[in-house]
Amino acid sequence: MHADGDAERRARFEEVFRAHHRSVARFVAARYPTVDGGDLVALTFEVAWRRLDDAPLDAVRGWLFGIARNHARNAIRRRGRQRVLGDVLANEPVRRVAWLHDDRLPVETAERLAAALGQLSESDRDVIELAAFEGLSGADLGAALGVSAGAASVRLHRARGRLGDLFEAGR
Repeated sequence: MHADGDAERRARFEEVFRAHHRSVARFVAARYPTVDGGDLVALTFEVAWRRLDDAPLDAVRGWLFGIARNHARNAIRRRGRQRVLGDVLANEPVRRVAWLHDDRLPVETAERLAAALGQLSESDRDVIELAAFEGLSGADLGAALGVSAGAASVRLHRARGRLGDLFEAGR
């Protein structure tokens, strides 16, 4: 019976890996360019293997993003590079707004949006980026942030409000 349980667990992990490896790798590369992405993705799935029973069935992708996010930040802190994290996060909104830019969005609007994102707290920027740029919502967003889906929704709502205020103030 133990062998059957091991086989089922392995099959579940392989399913999680196949379904989410690519999105975790993209997330890591986009959000944490100063951290070794291959190592971080491997560590994320190593933790996922050990804690597979803790994975929320309705938010596995967000749970994996949360693991990667926590380990990336720990790696940066361990190396004494907190300043680098601040630099990366400060420059990230400009790069991400550029990804969203198309011919329908005036350059001035994109610049105001980048400036407003740059003025947000790290926490507000994080929740907005996870929702807007990574497409997380509900249970996935909550799992990535380490909070309930309801708490994540409230944080996102408040952060969007602050972003809107900063955007309007930049007129």
